[in-house]
Amino acid sequence: MNLSLLQNFKANNFFLDPFPHIVIENALPEKLYNELSETYPTNKFNYTNQNNAILSINFEEIQKDNEISDLWKNFALFHQGGHESENFCPQVFDIFAKNIVDTFPNFFKNKEELYNLKVAPLEKDNADIFLFSYLSCNSPVTKKSPPIKSNGSVLDIHPDSPNKFISALFYMKDKNDTAGGDLILHNWRVNLPFFLKKIILAKRKNFLNNIIKKFQFLFIGDRKKIQYSPNTLVMWLGSIDALHSVTAREVTKNFRKSFTLGISYKRNFWDPFSIIDKVLHFKNYKFF
Repeated sequence: MNLSLLQNFKANNFFLDPFPHIVIENALPEKLYNELSETYPTNKFNYTNQNNAILSINFEEIQKDNEISDLWKNFALFHQGGHESENFCPQVFDIFAKNIVDTFPNFFKNKEELYNLKVAPLEKDNADIFLFSYLSCNSPVTKKSPPIKSNGSVLDIHPDSPNKFISALFYMKDKNDTAGGDLILHNWRVNLPFFLKKIILAKRKNFLNNIIKKFQFLFIGDRKKIQYSPNTLVMWLGSIDALHSVTAREVTKNFRKSFTLGISYKRNFWDPFSIIDKVLHFKNYKFF
């Protein structure tokens, strides 16, 4: 059985604007998708009535849980671990290799170098790149809101972690779910230097960053909306320009269900902290 989420990729699924990404509707054969959807382990998430909270079950937990179906175990295994997953990276590179090299020329000299990187399923392994996958969802909504992170803050406009160069979301929307939760791809309104982009993204919480965030709209625009739809894969090349967010969801009893996956590198491609983040990070200073 072909478990790859890229098995139905076609050239017209690929887009460069606002950054390299693909959108594949009906990514999996209907029979396979229906079986995954019917056995999606919503009951296994650690959920205590939080409003629109981001929840996850990681790869290792999927493999160890006897109540999660073998199909889900094998599906996660193909995209993250085991000898078969080594075939998944070349499938990704067949689509994104040129863009990866163009985006990170100081790390990769050519496409052939990508295909020769040592792959491993976990970051604790000795390798160049690491696959990641996990079941992810947002809890039911009691009050309209964007997704809420585990620390209680809102998931706002952001790039992914600076070592993730491929990220993907496979949407598994319930048929009766009309609450929203679409993906928004953003663009920089003007071409800014790298250090200014980091300042505008305002990573750490402090009084100056709080002000900056209120004026992000002057520099960052909404470029494309991708609807949260069943059996739909969205995959993109991560960078400081790959800005994205999720729209607020209406009140609903439905979970916003998905499977998250991708590839990370052995070190960061960039330092995510701006000069403001560093200067106002008081843990850097010793007063006594």
